[in-house]
Amino acid sequence: PTSNVDAENQAVIERILGEINRVKGIFVLFATHDLDQAARLSLEVVSLFEGRLVRSRFQNILRGRIVARGRGRRYCILADGSRLSLDTERQGSVRLAVDPERAVLLLKGQAPGRNTLSGRVTQLTEERGQVRVRVDVGFPMAVLVSSAGADALRVGQRVRVHIPPEALSVL
Repeated sequence: PTSNVDAENQAVIERILGEINRVKGIFVLFATHDLDQAARLSLEVVSLFEGRLVRSRFQNILRGRIVARGRGRRYCILADGSRLSLDTERQGSVRLAVDPERAVLLLKGQAPGRNTLSGRVTQLTEERGQVRVRVDVGFPMAVLVSSAGADALRVGQRVRVHIPPEALSVL
């Protein structure tokens, strides 16, 4: 609802939409490619992928290639060469979705483990009692953390994002 609108008026439109729903109890339906905005303004997000309803509100959509590597393990190799271990029978080119609520931010001193990408915090946004952390890991990645968990975070800070296999869905 705010494409091609300057930042100041985007905030005004978002505030009005929120008030229409919250104060007047009017259901607001809108379509957007701005998934951060959808999460900020909506209690429920319905997502479509290739014209089909998907059971997720994932925001982190990645392209990759799934390959098998010994002992039945499968990895998705991302465009930058990063590898993510996942549970799937699929192979070949795919799109992956990373659930921002299941991805975990690791700070200094925490063991990285598998499926960890390094990056820099680029944005912190409060939404409904949580904080959406945008991390540049070679591509933008959104991670949801508790407000308390965000206290130590700063824009520009180096962090690692751990993506457990259960946070990944093949679309």
